[in-house]
Amino acid sequence: MISSSEFYCHSFISIQAYQRLINEGKITLEPLKPLKNVKEYASKLSELFSKKAAALEEVVQDVEEEAAKYPWNPLLKNISFTSLTDFDPNLERHHYFDIPVNQSQSGVYLPAEVYINDSIIAHQVDWTSTTDHIFKKQNDTLNFIYFASVYGFLRIYPRFQWPMDDKIRALDARRRSWYTQYTSVPKDVLFLVDTSGSMHGQALHLVNTSLRLLIQNLNRNDFFAVAKHAIQNVFRLVAENGANYDEAIFFGLKLMSSVRLFTYSLSTLTAPGPLDKLAREINGYEVERYVASQLLSTPSFFSSSSSSSPH
Repeated sequence: MISSSEFYCHSFISIQAYQRLINEGKITLEPLKPLKNVKEYASKLSELFSKKAAALEEVVQDVEEEAAKYPWNPLLKNISFTSLTDFDPNLERHHYFDIPVNQSQSGVYLPAEVYINDSIIAHQVDWTSTTDHIFKKQNDTLNFIYFASVYGFLRIYPRFQWPMDDKIRALDARRRSWYTQYTSVPKDVLFLVDTSGSMHGQALHLVNTSLRLLIQNLNRNDFFAVAKHAIQNVFRLVAENGANYDEAIFFGLKLMSSVRLFTYSLSTLTAPGPLDKLAREINGYEVERYVASQLLSTPSFFSSSSSSSPH
């Protein structure tokens, strides 16, 4: 630590040194023009971002073409791939990166719950291994290139050494905010929870657990609300000598094309009800959730002639 007198002494010496360089003509001083400088910096940043965006779009197009021509092999198994967790003796430091990398190939990170011998996973890892030449073309424009698969694995170019202390391999890119935010559109979500007499104990606990997981997978651009109802057989009410609210609800929801209804049942024994019927009619989605070892969701899609994307 230096005292204030020492600080001012050093500052005075620095000023003298600069003044001497100015007098000798080795450096010149120019007046600062904040507005002009900001515009110049903004123009350079805009050019840089545009260049990177164009390079990324080219990568996406080339990868899609690579995926389209990949031949599916039903007998494929025991594939070999370069894992980020394996030791790589060819890692070298590069001025473009902060860590040692291998620019000749990409590497794959597999979370613990992703099984490499699963047929779909094996094919995904196999065909993405052919994209290294695509990534190399953009080596001077883009730093790290991430390919996050919907099936859970993560391919990164260039290859580097994954931290050795990560023994659990719990990272799942599909749960990261940058993945969920850019793979879905902003949503307004209402969670309507059944708290009637049949919903108690383990069933209600499973609902709460599922609800927490769903909320955790929303991103910062989503808005949600949670409501509960305990009224049973509400759809059996029939209006007499008045408006038929049951039909009005169905008709109103059909008009809202941006709404997609999700229904969650806790077993396969639940008979399809009005909500299931409504889900079918508006291109909805049903998920059956089980207990204990079958806690993970098992989705089943309703067939629909509509090809509109979900909202």
